[in-house]
Amino acid sequence: MGRSPIYQAHSNRVRRGDALRTAFAGLAKFRNLEQLRFDFFDFDYNENMVLGISGEPTHYPALQLDIFAALAANPPPSVVSLTMNNVFAAPNAMYGQEAFHSVFHRLNTLHISILSGTDLYGFLCNLEPFVDFWQTSLPNMVRSAVALTSLTIMSNNRPIVSHLTDTRLLHLSSLRLELFVLEPTQPYSGMLSFILAHRATLAHLELCGCFIGGGEEAKFSRPWYAVLAMFESKLDRLRTLVLSADRGSRFGYARSWGYEHMPVHGLLDAKERELAALESLMVVVESRCKQEEDD
Repeated sequence: MGRSPIYQAHSNRVRRGDALRTAFAGLAKFRNLEQLRFDFFDFDYNENMVLGISGEPTHYPALQLDIFAALAANPPPSVVSLTMNNVFAAPNAMYGQEAFHSVFHRLNTLHISILSGTDLYGFLCNLEPFVDFWQTSLPNMVRSAVALTSLTIMSNNRPIVSHLTDTRLLHLSSLRLELFVLEPTQPYSGMLSFILAHRATLAHLELCGCFIGGGEEAKFSRPWYAVLAMFESKLDRLRTLVLSADRGSRFGYARSWGYEHMPVHGLLDAKERELAALESLMVVVESRCKQEEDD
């Protein structure tokens, strides 16, 4: 009797894992290797494309996990910069293991872009696996990178990251966030508190396509002009600010239903105040740079 397709797939994955571990073990020979970059397969997908009907990872997510497991088993000791593009937002027990966390301990630069499940409009679906990844797996990676000076997190959605708010990286000087809900109505899940927690070290801040969240009723208690005023008064070391749009205005607002976010038109009475707040902030930032040059 022939072997079942499930057995054959498992056997193939075991052999692939062994081969990857052998390959990654060889990286230790490259003692001057400082940068490591993974550009994983990129495609629009739904939950079944990632987890399959059985709940097990399908081919490309499984390949990612096998590569990460091999990296965790043989972390290159000299790597200080890690780029991971198109990481699937599907939780896995490996993300909670100390061996995987150790990959991030020596990093000073981390760039990670993440693919989450989307509905027809490109907004985050209320799918528990994806939400769990954003709330547990990703924060574990960031917290493990205790030596970071530069962090980039990019999303193809507007996710809620609830457990980064109590995270502080003591040396972080550069932060780039793309397609985030910056200040959701739930205080515990806003990225604004994460930004402000790094006021003592943050010199470069880049926000691309980020939104202010207003809940189901689209009530924005802290509009963009208020956020920019907080940056001006609290981010004392800020020397560079990049505020850019992904779709529509760079002053984005979104109404939320659970974990889904629908962009809405900006506050009609806020446009002038937003531009004035941005101009005021940039004047302060530029004056700091000029003063440093003079000194």
